[in-house]
Amino acid sequence: LDEAQDTSPDQWEVVKKLTEEFFAGLGQREAVRRTVFAVGDEKQSIYSFQGAAPDSFAESRQLFAGRVRDAEAAFANLKLTWSFRSSDDVLAAVDRVFAEPGVRRGISHDPDPLSHKAIRNDAPGYVEVWPSVGAEMVEEPDDWTLPVNHASAPAVRVAEHVATTIQNWLKQGEVIEGKGRKLTAGDILVLVRKRDRFVHALSRSLKNRQIPVA
Repeated sequence: LDEAQDTSPDQWEVVKKLTEEFFAGLGQREAVRRTVFAVGDEKQSIYSFQGAAPDSFAESRQLFAGRVRDAEAAFANLKLTWSFRSSDDVLAAVDRVFAEPGVRRGISHDPDPLSHKAIRNDAPGYVEVWPSVGAEMVEEPDDWTLPVNHASAPAVRVAEHVATTIQNWLKQGEVIEGKGRKLTAGDILVLVRKRDRFVHALSRSLKNRQIPVA
């Protein structure tokens, strides 16, 4: 099973039925050892709208561990801690955020602290945390025909902050560490959870500053 964190409870039931006799004793083919292999990361579950339940991943792992051990077979719970994509600075920041057990329970059933390692241990990385932006009280005009000022909306204010930061990088000739060249607009990627109001506000803010937007 690949991407097991996005498997729904109903799908896990199918898996359990299909493998029910794997560890029940000798089968018709005594020389064949049947196994179950599942890989996934609870933190990366993104298909809850299709019924995915990361909790089921942890529960199924415990169930299969019990079945395997009852059959006096070997069960291996391996943790893949090496990252091929990120850098030490970014991974260390992630581990620090989820260092508290109470916070970590929100993303994983594993009681052990997160510990990520970067394959690219010489790759540059930088993490900057900005203060959260909340809603502000805005007086709406009594006359409904007059426009309402939406510039104070959190999404718009964050978009302005991001656009201003990017503008400063480009104006100041920010250099990309590890490549030794100046940053261009094409080097910048803004990741979002969904294309909501923030995306439109950011696109508008960047265009107002004559910064190319894909």
